[in-house]
This record gives sequence, structure tokens and C-alpha cells, in this order.
Amino acid sequence: MRIFITGGTGFLGSHLLAEAVAAGHSITACKRLESAINFSVPKGINWIVRDLDQIVAEDLKGYDALIHLAAYGVSPQPCLWNEALRVNAAWSLKLVQSAQSAGIPKVVVAGSCHEYGLSANRYDFIPVDAPLEPVSAYGVSKAAFSLCASAYAREVGLNLSIMRIFAVYGEGQNPGNFWPSLRRAAMEGADFKMSEGKQVCDFSPVETIVNGILCSAVNTDRGPRVTNLGTGQAQNLVDFAETWWSRWRASGKLLVGSLPYRQNEIMRYVPRL
Repeated sequence: MRIFITGGTGFLGSHLLAEAVAAGHSITACKRLESAINFSVPKGINWIVRDLDQIVAEDLKGYDALIHLAAYGVSPQPCLWNEALRVNAAWSLKLVQSAQSAGIPKVVVAGSCHEYGLSANRYDFIPVDAPLEPVSAYGVSKAAFSLCASAYAREVGLNLSIMRIFAVYGEGQNPGNFWPSLRRAAMEGADFKMSEGKQVCDFSPVETIVNGILCSAVNTDRGPRVTNLGTGQAQNLVDFAETWWSRWRASGKLLVGSLPYRQNEIMRYVPRL
């Protein structure tokens, strides 16, 4: 397949590029001018330099699938409301419309569990039709896109798949995220400060997530549809931390309860798959 990917220089994108090339697909990846490539790039990828809002139908003609991973304000990066809505909602909808104009048969977009927000606390396993009650600029912007793009896809008959990703972790993740921070402390023999760790999540290796995304891109099932993407397994944060702390044979201590919970902390994010 010929696949066009946005967000190819990011955490998910870098892993997706490697898996897609290994699977024999022909890949074009889009990057912003200022985006650095901080990983080993598989051979044979065609890079184009565009801001997201500059991608037009002409750029997308002839592709079998579009995978849209690019997003603004992914944690732990700062996220401003106006910019989040502009990039994650308005520009992303424009991209989907360009894909429709170009005749791309399948469009796959990375959504987020943060679209569910407060409603997540009311479910042991969150269904895809749970109310969207986001509590952050990032969550609101992704939810706004989901609503708009799904309606647009139904109107024009676009084969759209929105895959809501839960707590992913792995190599190449932002150093400020939990798992890389935990590993850094373990490797340095340092103590690690964390909250009480009662948050319950679906912690998914990045390989599981990119495999799900790529499978959706090559799947011929018709959309539009929204899918939760994870392992479906629930684990609290302190158990997750202790498992990895032991696996790395860390000499420091886990200082459980030394940090407060974040403002508007959602205490359970586990999907129904």
C-alpha cells in the first residue's frame, strides 16, 4: 500500500514508520520545517515538509491510506486552548476534507482517551459511545475533531477510523512522561517521586498501539467508526511503577505519595475494546 503519514517525527510516528516499512508499504511522511528527526530513519521513506494546514488534495492523490498522527499539546507539552482547537480540530478537519477530495480510500486518525474526560470515572471499561466530557484543552480539541470529522465522514461517505489511544509508553517517548522519567531514575540509581498511584489505566506498549493503527489502515471495513485502542487490561499506576522498578533492578526507592495528584486528575482510564 501507499500510505501518507503525518506526525512521522513524533513518538508514535517513529515507531509506525518502522513497522510500516518492515511490512512492505510505500511511505510518504510529512514533517514541519522545525521538526527534528531524533531516531534512526528506515530507508525508503519519502519526506515532504509542510505545516499541517498546508497539505492540500494534490499532495494526497494516489495514496491508499492517510494516517494522521500529528497533534499539538500532547502531554507533557504545554497546550494553549486556541492553538489546540486550531491545529487538532480545524486544521485536522481540513486535512480530512483534503483526503476526501483526493479520493483516498481509508483515513485513520489518532484520537485520545482524554476525549472522555470526566465520564471515564463512571465506567470500569469505557465504551466508545460514552459521553465526551473532556477537562483539558487537548481533550476538548480532540473531542471537537471527533464530532466534526465523524459527521463530515457520514455526510460524504468517507471511510474514516478514529482510534482513541490510552496510556501508551515506550522507547522514544518524551522524557517528561511517566515511563521515561521512571526509567531515568532507575538507571541513575535515584529515588523517584510519584503520587499515591491509585490512578487505574490501560498501559499499552507503543508496539501494540502502532500495530493497531496500521491494521486499521489496511483493513477494508467501512467507516466512519470510533475505536478504543489499548490492551483492555487495568492496572494502577503504583503497580505499573513497581513492576518496571523491579524489572530494571533499581537501587533507589519509589517515593509513593510524595507528589499530589494533578488538577482534574481522572482516576480511571480503561477502554472497552
